[in-house]
Amino acid sequence: MVKLEKNYEGVSFVVNCATQHKKYTKMVRKFGPCLIQEYIPNGGEYGVYTLFNNQSEPLALTVQKRIRSLHSYGGISTFKETVQNDQIVDIAFHLLKTLRWFGVAMVEFRIDPRDGQPKLIEVNPRFWGSLQLSILAGVDFPYLVLQLMTEKYIEPMLTFKKGVQCRWLMGDIALFLRSPHNLKQMRTFLKIHCHDDIASFSDPWPMVMSVLAPSWHSLDEEPRDDNITSVNNESKRGHL
Repeated sequence: MVKLEKNYEGVSFVVNCATQHKKYTKMVRKFGPCLIQEYIPNGGEYGVYTLFNNQSEPLALTVQKRIRSLHSYGGISTFKETVQNDQIVDIAFHLLKTLRWFGVAMVEFRIDPRDGQPKLIEVNPRFWGSLQLSILAGVDFPYLVLQLMTEKYIEPMLTFKKGVQCRWLMGDIALFLRSPHNLKQMRTFLKIHCHDDIASFSDPWPMVMSVLAPSWHSLDEEPRDDNITSVNNESKRGHL
């Protein structure tokens, strides 16, 4: 749970119905109507990144697996890889077609370790932070969006390179420095990867600015109740 006394308000984890009712009442009193979601343990995080035309037909696709994330509970990815996962692609495409989607979409899933099934987390109608990985995998989403807006027809691009890896260097450094087992993980973090979300010799200014003016508030772990780390996988939890 986010600790209200530190002004990180608006998110609370609960472990049973009695606690949920109490915390929900408190949240509603403070913020108004709230959304209740089931907490899905992290058995693997995947994203389907796609572009749909105005007929709700898919034009572009990549699938990414998060290998490391900035926060222990998820959040921004610091190291990820393109993978094949037809199951979540089928789910994402069915959902977006049903919604009569038009434009880019990031459809995020977690694999639930309790049953091994992918569970939908959210759909974002915008470009994603790991956009560079999609481009490196052969799918230039910004260019395809430009084509979609200016051309009557563009050829669908539903294949991409698998096994392409990319990292966000500054986020990976922050993750390493605050890891309780950073010495044991040093070999993994020091492994040189050929791709980065921001760093580029041909266009160095984004990397320079990220070093000179980093968003430190986004690198801080949000405070949570200790019981979030000791949840029994068989118990049901709510996420307000």
